[in-house]
Amino acid sequence: MRRSVLAMMALLALCVPTSFGQTIKDPAEVMPAGVLAYAEVRQPGVCFKEFVSLFENSYLADVPHSLFKLMEEMKVPPPPHGFRELGGVGLLLSPEIVKEAQRLQGMAAAITGIDRDGQPEFVVVGRPGESNLPRLMFRALLTMERIKPAGKVEGVTLYRPFHRVGQEMTEHGPALAMLPDALIVGSPNLVENVIERIKGKNKAASLASVESYREANKQIGPEAGVFSFVNIAEGLNFLGRLPFIGEGEKEGLKLIAGLRAQAYSLALDKGRLRFREVVLLDPKETGIFDLLPSEPVKRELLHFTPNDGLLALAMSNADGAKRCAKALEMLDRVAKISGAPKVPSEEVGNFFKALELDMGKDVMARINAIGAALGDPSKAPMKRVEEKGKDFERFSEFPEVPGVLIIEATDEDAATKLLEDVLPKVHGLLANQRGYKAATKEMHGQKVHTLPVNKFVSLNYGRQGRTIVLGPFAAPVAQALNNGTKKQGLLGEEKVAAGLKEIESPLVLGVARPFTLIKAGLMTAAFGGESRKAAPQPDRAPAPPPERRRDAVRDEKAAQPDHKREEAAFMKELDRALADDGLIVLSVTRQKDRIMEDITWTGLKPGVARLTDLAFKWYLHERPAVAPPKAVPRGDVSGRATFRGKPLPSGSVTFHYDNGLSVSTAIAPDGSYSLRNVPAGEAHVCIKGGKGQAAVRIPEKYADPKTTDLRFNVQAGEQTIDIDLR
Repeated sequence: MRRSVLAMMALLALCVPTSFGQTIKDPAEVMPAGVLAYAEVRQPGVCFKEFVSLFENSYLADVPHSLFKLMEEMKVPPPPHGFRELGGVGLLLSPEIVKEAQRLQGMAAAITGIDRDGQPEFVVVGRPGESNLPRLMFRALLTMERIKPAGKVEGVTLYRPFHRVGQEMTEHGPALAMLPDALIVGSPNLVENVIERIKGKNKAASLASVESYREANKQIGPEAGVFSFVNIAEGLNFLGRLPFIGEGEKEGLKLIAGLRAQAYSLALDKGRLRFREVVLLDPKETGIFDLLPSEPVKRELLHFTPNDGLLALAMSNADGAKRCAKALEMLDRVAKISGAPKVPSEEVGNFFKALELDMGKDVMARINAIGAALGDPSKAPMKRVEEKGKDFERFSEFPEVPGVLIIEATDEDAATKLLEDVLPKVHGLLANQRGYKAATKEMHGQKVHTLPVNKFVSLNYGRQGRTIVLGPFAAPVAQALNNGTKKQGLLGEEKVAAGLKEIESPLVLGVARPFTLIKAGLMTAAFGGESRKAAPQPDRAPAPPPERRRDAVRDEKAAQPDHKREEAAFMKELDRALADDGLIVLSVTRQKDRIMEDITWTGLKPGVARLTDLAFKWYLHERPAVAPPKAVPRGDVSGRATFRGKPLPSGSVTFHYDNGLSVSTAIAPDGSYSLRNVPAGEAHVCIKGGKGQAAVRIPEKYADPKTTDLRFNVQAGEQTIDIDLR
């Protein structure tokens, strides 16, 4: 009774919002300025509500009613142990959890360094807001674990774990503190520091006052979600002061001295998931800037995509030779610091020397931009490759995945030299033989040249002006060239063009249709495959005598049900689920002192909910039956196989059942056979003659279960079945 009352009181405490003052407006204001890494969960209630909204109208939206509705639609009984897995997920998305999450203010964590024991110095500040649940859990931790008071700071009690040695209690581990508007865990000195800042007793500079933090925070924006910040400059200074960092490592740290800070954010708003990254650079340090292209990529390159384009990516390669040389120079410095026997520039130089090329002058200097694109693999034709050997037969079947590589040369003369001077040498390396002459054919109004590589793929290429398209299959190359010429590629779609409209001067630009990509991946995984079987072998030994014969040589091949109808139904459901395709847009841009990356996924609704429903239906469809299958009676069969009254000296006897099961054994020289543990029921019996001089030729109809007229009803127990062929 007492436990029930306590439980009820705890539940009532959770249901009543508290009215503690919310004095921490910005967690960065209570963190010290020397923070190396910082992470913050902002407006968790808003973010969680947005996440739950993705599952509106799904089978998780209103448990348990929605789950029982699912059972009715699937015409299956509820699970024997209840909706443990599905129901548990649904409860996390319930309105009660959403309302409780909206009471939370957030959480922040920071790392400031490493202590003498090599452990990170950290502090975590939880902001429970009006929610009682975090406070109750924190109070339970302080009450029920081996934790004791360890002093006070500004009237706030500090707690620490302890272990007992005899009568002595030794404190260890992090400190914990519970304030009306904050729950704090971390290194003792940092917990004290944060408490003093919350109480207004510590006026020293905070993280919020650090210039790089303010810039990164302003660039990212105050969206609800997860925000993180890394003070790279402070981190480099910290590493440089560590006693175990040698001169070589310090020299290596100088290579990234141009990086000031880095920040990330992940936000969900109105069915749009957005990831952003900003890297702040020091304009005085030019090393990082020398690796970046000086000009943006042209978005028109995204027109050169195969039909039914799902993904396209393009990146600028302006000043390619210069940037390549700078990158190799930096890698050489790293290799020398690490003591590598060879530097990268030497290895790369030897590789291109073998090709009789200069990577900078002959290749990178002639390329202005590089891209890649992918069509819909599920709509691609299937390619079949057969192989036969002395002891095997094998075939491979796979879709001709419509992927292409796009190269924009600096001008038409550079494109010609890339195709005439560089490509043949690269192909010679791939095919391990030089001197091939390309075959040329016209497809979709475009000339496509083909060079063989192996039995699976070839090198196909074509050109429009200064744009070159390459790929392992000819049709996608021709499609990409045709779409690029007519400006009818992926960029020509209204939704894609709108998604890229606001992006200015990108160094990297990419788009993808995510839900269709998921569908294509599922369908492609179901297609193709490889099959291998041994070539037929002649009889090399007579059948063993009956007394040495083993139990029936069972070739129990359970019937493989025809899944075509089920797959067609699944694909129809998948088409419906992904009818409203979203869009992912990737961009990398550069300003004077920063690099910004933005990945935005729009149109998550209603695709997430529909995919969830489809996954649950498939789960229930594939769930094993509740009741085990009934045991099938079995019997032992023996007898003699004769042809026109004479014993068959070799061969085999096979009993075939309607469910696809088959059981077989060899025929002994005296014509006898024996099968043990055979399923009871009607069986179609097939007889195959042996090979060799003593073999008897029997009519072919007896070798096929569809044409044999031998039918026997196997009973449980022992029985004799003699088989006489005519």
